[in-house]
Amino acid sequence: MSQPQQSASSVPTDPTSDIAARFAPPQARVEAISPGQLPGQTLGQPVWFSVSPVKLLVMCTVTMQLYGVYWLYQQWKLVRDREKSSIMPAPRAFFGVIFFWALCGRVRDSQLAAGFSAKDALNAGGTAAAWIVFSLMWKAPDPFWWVAMIAAVFLMPVQAAMNAVNEAVTPGQPRNDRFTALNWVGIVLGSLFIVMALIGTFMPAEV
Repeated sequence: MSQPQQSASSVPTDPTSDIAARFAPPQARVEAISPGQLPGQTLGQPVWFSVSPVKLLVMCTVTMQLYGVYWLYQQWKLVRDREKSSIMPAPRAFFGVIFFWALCGRVRDSQLAAGFSAKDALNAGGTAAAWIVFSLMWKAPDPFWWVAMIAAVFLMPVQAAMNAVNEAVTPGQPRNDRFTALNWVGIVLGSLFIVMALIGTFMPAEV
């Protein structure tokens, strides 16, 4: 005579595993970020506008900081595209002293997101403050307004940090470290203008 089969519901379960399943913490679904991409970044697109720090310094100097406005525009345009925000790059470039602090903060954040340690990341506050102070010196009377030319020096660590992020996230991007023909035109004309301005500032006027 066959024995009655025991139903599946009557099979005893391990009470320990049942309790563990009931009281286990919820599992959050975390989406992995591609190692070659920061949040919001288009794959393959550089995080920051790339240029060598030396070229940046030279071009800002010979153009009396006009290249710096172009540089700020390029950086804010990439920020807008990456963050998919409604910020306007042109006003942020033109009024650079107002928005430069925020830009440096974003540079530091991008370094941390790319895996750099806080110790190696940009000193955003100090660098931004120095650039802003020296940039405002152009309002000083003759000959002290020339001190404003030093502001470009403080863009170099910012650009170095940007280039490091680009290399870490999207390696192989053009380094933009060569002077183009248009750059050389700007260097020649800008240098002549600076020489004339120095003569006008420091040479005594004939009586």
